[in-house]
Amino acid sequence: MDRRKEAILRAITDDYIETAEPVGSRTIARKYGLGLSPATIRNEMADLEELGYLHQPHTSAGRIPSDKGYRFYVDVLIPDPKISEEEEQFVRDKMSVPQVKADEVLRRALRVLGLMTHYAAVAITPSLMDSVVRAVRFVPIDDRHVLVVVVTDPGLVQNRIVEVDRVASEALTVAGQRISARLRGRALRDVNIDICMELAEEVPDPNLYPVLMEMLMEGLADTSEKVLVDGTINLMDHPEFRQIARAKALLAALEERERLHEVISMSAQIGVVIGEENVYEGVRDCSVVSATYGGGGWTVGAVGVIGPTRMEYARAIAVVQLVADMLSEMLSGTMSA
Repeated sequence: MDRRKEAILRAITDDYIETAEPVGSRTIARKYGLGLSPATIRNEMADLEELGYLHQPHTSAGRIPSDKGYRFYVDVLIPDPKISEEEEQFVRDKMSVPQVKADEVLRRALRVLGLMTHYAAVAITPSLMDSVVRAVRFVPIDDRHVLVVVVTDPGLVQNRIVEVDRVASEALTVAGQRISARLRGRALRDVNIDICMELAEEVPDPNLYPVLMEMLMEGLADTSEKVLVDGTINLMDHPEFRQIARAKALLAALEERERLHEVISMSAQIGVVIGEENVYEGVRDCSVVSATYGGGGWTVGAVGVIGPTRMEYARAIAVVQLVADMLSEMLSGTMSA
């Protein structure tokens, strides 16, 4: 494609993303300063339509990008994806809450994604089953209460407050060190009954033991990744989904969690999946932008947004990548408050 066609395709795509209205040659000539007459632009638009990058929804209307046109826009024409320092700080402030459960971290991330993009936000949560124990700590709160903390790679934290008999803080510290030494480097799936019996010998108060076991066993109960969705109502503000039948079909598709898992996983590998590229027919009116997150060298999940193919791709890519990077920082324990 030559530079002139690229400039016209970019102008049409930018204008359609902004207005949701088919774009005519006079609009391009008036708004985008390409130094071309409406007649020349019209001829180039006809060529772009013939090449499959544009289509005309009505014979009397202007053109809009096709899925192929959006793909070229994302791969070649899109401006550098970035957001302002103020917006980045907003995201960081919303997400920087230390030592909360993985599900709560992801729910915060989804809320941020919805606020920043105004699309539906989706996340794949990590399965705890393959998490590797990093440390166990017993932290005295007062004479009768102890905070039990289990930290697993990549940076996932579980904690409970337990009422106990009076236990010396030194005994709690030693117990945590010994249990950590026995479990460190073991996956939760490998914590068997023999290991559990050995751990009982190290626990300085019988009330602590069942809580510790419950926290370790949570990983075994959580055997598969889950899909979290937030902000689906945002999609109703886009003109593409104001038709009741179309909106209902999309909302039904977003309830198909197994299909969404497949959609987000595919998008995370590619970065952006557009319209008909989606493996699931239910979201073929949409584009998906997603990115993986992890910690300590592990990839444990993905986050992304689902919106109309008339998506602000540069912004969506920048926000999704920022949120994924911050999740990774939190899991690695490097994110500043």
